Amino acid sequence: MPRNASATAASSVMSQRMTREFASSPATAWARAGSMLMMITAAPARVKARAVASPMPLEPPVISAIRPSNLNGCVTGSIVTDYFCYHAPNEVLWMKHARLGLIFLFLAGSGAVLAQTLAGMGGMSGVVRDPSGAVVPNANVVVENEAKGVRRTLETNAAGLFTVPALVPSQGYRVTVNARGFTPFERNEIEILVGQNIDLSVTLTLGSTTTQVEVFSAAPIVENTKTDVSQVIESQQIRDLPINGRRVDSFALAAPGVTNDGTFGLLSFRGVAGGNSFLQDGNDATEQYYNENAGRTRIASQISQDAVQEFQVLSSDYSAEYGRAVGGVINTVTQSGSNGLHGTMYWFFRNRTLNARDRYAAFNPPEIRHQAGVSVGGPLIKNKLFYFFNFDITRRDFPLSSSIVKPGTIDTSGHFIGCSTPATPAQCAAIDAILPRYFALIPRQANQELGFGKADWRPSERNSVSASFNILHFRSPSGIQTAAAITTGAAIGSNGDDSVRVRNGRVSWTGIATPNAVNEFRFGWFTDRQADDFNPKLIVPGGGLYSLTVAGQANLGGGANYLPRVQPNEQRFEYADNLTWTRGRHTMKFGFDILNSDDFVYQIFNQFGSYTYGSVTNFALDFSGNTAGSKSWQSYSQTFGLPSVDTTIKDFDFYAQDQFRVTPKLTINYGLRYEFTSIPQPKLINPDYPQTGTIPEAKLNFGPRIGVAYSLNDKTVIRAGYGIFHARYQAALIQNLIENNGLYQPTATLSAPADLPSGPVFPNILASSNLAKNGNTVMFAAPNLRMPYSEQGDLAVERQLAKDIGLTASYIWSRGAHLTAVRDLNVGPLGPNVTYGILDTANNVVGTYTTPTYLLANRVDKRYT
Repeated sequence: MPRNASATAASSVMSQRMTREFASSPATAWARAGSMLMMITAAPARVKARAVASPMPLEPPVISAIRPSNLNGCVTGSIVTDYFCYHAPNEVLWMKHARLGLIFLFLAGSGAVLAQTLAGMGGMSGVVRDPSGAVVPNANVVVENEAKGVRRTLETNAAGLFTVPALVPSQGYRVTVNARGFTPFERNEIEILVGQNIDLSVTLTLGSTTTQVEVFSAAPIVENTKTDVSQVIESQQIRDLPINGRRVDSFALAAPGVTNDGTFGLLSFRGVAGGNSFLQDGNDATEQYYNENAGRTRIASQISQDAVQEFQVLSSDYSAEYGRAVGGVINTVTQSGSNGLHGTMYWFFRNRTLNARDRYAAFNPPEIRHQAGVSVGGPLIKNKLFYFFNFDITRRDFPLSSSIVKPGTIDTSGHFIGCSTPATPAQCAAIDAILPRYFALIPRQANQELGFGKADWRPSERNSVSASFNILHFRSPSGIQTAAAITTGAAIGSNGDDSVRVRNGRVSWTGIATPNAVNEFRFGWFTDRQADDFNPKLIVPGGGLYSLTVAGQANLGGGANYLPRVQPNEQRFEYADNLTWTRGRHTMKFGFDILNSDDFVYQIFNQFGSYTYGSVTNFALDFSGNTAGSKSWQSYSQTFGLPSVDTTIKDFDFYAQDQFRVTPKLTINYGLRYEFTSIPQPKLINPDYPQTGTIPEAKLNFGPRIGVAYSLNDKTVIRAGYGIFHARYQAALIQNLIENNGLYQPTATLSAPADLPSGPVFPNILASSNLAKNGNTVMFAAPNLRMPYSEQGDLAVERQLAKDIGLTASYIWSRGAHLTAVRDLNVGPLGPNVTYGILDTANNVVGTYTTPTYLLANRVDKRYT
């Protein structure tokens, strides 16, 4: 489906597509796949994957019942659909998972502690021993980063261990250890990446005045406490690797298990389409309406490449801190200022010289792109207050090559075929006059401004405050269609001006109550407004905004029938808190994340009417010289009703997790996450279908997580993990259920010859909704609708091959369940299976295909035709 289609159109196409899929394979509404992934950590990963799809039957879905009297003896044409999910074979399994997770969380012990990382942060932990291998308690440990103004002071516990969570990802960390009777120890140039926990092993020598110094200039190749499948795209990779358009999230494709989802820039993790979560410094930057990254895919980038320090790509089995994702999580860490003054200036230029010609274009259209910017960061108060600013601008001129390929209706020179009497030659010439603009180079631009600012304040060793703000403003005249060449007429008839405005701000406070307790509070504000409108230069001169189809050729009208639209204008407030507490062998973490997301949509699909003509001649008769006001159209439709929908979705997420060092070689990470979504209920209810008044709210959304890491030696680690991960509700789904109840936007559908007397004369539209009937589509949620979820498991071996080269081989298993689908309730119950033979060119049977049949079909409610 074209990217520019509206949500309303999307739901209609999805309904048809999913109906066909259900008809061919009713038991494929969940996915299961396994793949082997290999990653070399010294360079951008190359993935070797093998996936096997193995659908397995589930219990039949429970579908909302429709009264037989509403469906018998009806005329084909209307569709009544029902969003539904499969029942899990045994819902008691959910409570078993929940109880198992709670048992995990209340395990207790004593001994070692390990650091847990916060979203957007890193951590460090270690054990201090004497030359004999005995642990050293009460040793003084100082972790500092001079450039960032970070300093933490603590002591080892009775087991000789220390933990330092919530460290800013950066190079240049130094650890010093002092204990009575031992030589001072110092390790320099430690790099901490986002989401990474550095585990140090410190061995002190007996007393001396000379400090023992070690240089640790790179992040460790083997991480012996890590249990998830993830990769960090570091600042050097972001800076040095080539990228088209400087869209930084494209680097996620370098991570194992991540690939393109379609051709519009979306990402798929483990073969799961959509369902990803995008974070910026730990805060949610995912647009809830489409469940995509902020600004979606037409924009150049959500944030400037020079404003990004690094980002973490979580592919599978991530901790209970992360949620609202059945796919993967991309956690972006932005740049910060330091005690040194640093800045950049850049300008990138591209034109068509090296561009290949599009296969559907007669020539290579011009392409001019400028991207320039500046960034600066430094201290306002040394060691206390830091700043960073970036401004980025994009100017792109990329005209669209337009043409129409419709044999039998329009020839290659841009003339209608088959215009004849009773149309006059003048009338035939008049309709030919509208075609030249479809065979031309359409001016198109994409202009964008990005701005980012950040301030970090460290008033004391125990407290730090960070605040950031990012803005995006994107405008693209005639940019709804993004292809280089279009041969369907959509460059004119289904195009318009696109604009995107994104604003997101964040404030976080990290406080260290005691050396064993660290708390982080975050507040976030996020807006994403996507608005499209008509481009006056694309409208037929002297015509209206109607849609037009002639002899099967669409896109000939005055404007796209989905315009104007605001879809969506989203605003979200987020409140999150994370408490990390170390005790004995456990590092526990508790937190909540509360989001209030409001989505406003303004659109009436086809509000300016659609004309359909069966022949070129009939269109010529109506287009000009029609002084008698005759009507030769085949059909006409127009939608009326309420143009806007405003919904608020509230998410309440809670989690608890623990990192338990059972032995020096064995680490277990386990946790439990609970997610509840408060869904707005429809205010306008269709009395014919009372099911349109309720959208179910699932309440048993527990997600247990567990992972194990075992170190065979200093160079080899074996990992395994399992977890359940829930998706978020898309606001587009909720709004479709509210809007498509048959009453919200009624439609007038007229057909010749019966309705010609009451219909409009071309190019006029109906002035009132007197002829409008109930909408021709009714959608409602099935009683068992709930959050989709995925079960994920992995088994991995990581081995350090050389000083700076490591190899990780992972097997990832993923199963998706309760995936949202659409069922056409006009189709009757399933009948016996029918087997068809598959023939070769010589009509020999070389295989068979078996599919279910339906006892009844096309049972339509007459009130909705």
